[in-house]
Amino acid sequence: MAMTEYEWIHEIDAVDWDELSDLYRVAPLGIKPPQALRTVFGNSMFRCFAYA
Repeated sequence: MAMTEYEWIHEIDAVDWDELSDLYRVAPLGIKPPQALRTVFGNSMFRCFAYA
């Protein structure tokens, strides 16, 4: 898949925090509660989510 085929999103309004928390767990990047992820990403100046 080419990079241009991804959807690049900078807003966090549509993020499924439960799904992101599960992704962190299976990655494995540790146990990150959904609310903690929302706080961290909400406080970040720079953020980008790529959707395939």
